Amino acid sequence: MDEPKKIKGFTQALTKAERAEEVKKKEILYPVITIDGPTASGKSTVAQKVAEALGFTYFNTGALYRSVTWRILSLGYDIHDEEKVVEACRKLKLRCIVQKTDRFSRAKILIDEREPDEKTDLRSAEVNAAVSIIASYPRVREWLLPFQRELAHEAPLVVEGRDIGSVVFPESPYKFFLDAQLEEREKRRERQGERDNVEQRDKLDQSRSSAPLCCPVDAVKLDTTKLTIDKVVEKILDILWKKGLPVAGLKTAAKT
Repeated sequence: MDEPKKIKGFTQALTKAERAEEVKKKEILYPVITIDGPTASGKSTVAQKVAEALGFTYFNTGALYRSVTWRILSLGYDIHDEEKVVEACRKLKLRCIVQKTDRFSRAKILIDEREPDEKTDLRSAEVNAAVSIIASYPRVREWLLPFQRELAHEAPLVVEGRDIGSVVFPESPYKFFLDAQLEEREKRRERQGERDNVEQRDKLDQSRSSAPLCCPVDAVKLDTTKLTIDKVVEKILDILWKKGLPVAGLKTAAKT
């Protein structure tokens, strides 16, 4: 490679790194509730119900990683080749927009102007097997960080994932971590019709070098093994009220 191309490549990389740092430092405009946890801990359903109760926008960051994984697979890239995956990501056109539904607002994910289907695309066996691999690449996570943080400048959020309280929104005072016994989470996965190895997914998520799955030190940890979804939601709403989240009607919602 000649010298001008080296300089250009270095400048582009530097610009992207600086942009990521700027986004991290930029103060978020709206309240963000973070809900982290391992596979089948109840994050998605709980986060949706909390968003509905508060009138916040629900953002499933797992769907963000699944969307990227689905597109990378559909384009025929080798997911085990990190350089190729990163190269492919930089060519993708990714957008996260707030969309209102009947019950609550949600973050709609468009990739190359297409919205992947939740069941046939994002929950396919191929995506289930590949998403932890792609999510383990530090530069993929760095690339996706601005898309996640910038949404907090559009609306108040309930965000679920695996590194939301620890990495994406570390400044949020409203952090929760859901967990459940492995056997119970495996049963939940089976009832969902999923065919992925929960224990193996845990190991991959917890051992990756970049933003591993962990419970933030300042998060409220809830064991959902023997709790109903409604009970978990009730607990979270009650804690938010006690933390002083300035949302009209929150106290009523927490007691219903």
